[in-house]
Amino acid sequence: MGVVTLAALVMLAVLPAAIPSTVGITIGSDEYLLSYFVTAAELGIGVLSIGAAR
Repeated sequence: MGVVTLAALVMLAVLPAAIPSTVGITIGSDEYLLSYFVTAAELGIGVLSIGAAR
């Protein structure tokens, strides 16, 4: 689970509109801040998931 979350983090950090566009949500370049907030949250969740699995 943690690895998948970290993979989504990388994808969202590199292409902020890629994941929302797969479900039909279009965001403009001025709305990327929301994607970066989600990316920061995914970083925490991914690290905690990997740490909890140990």
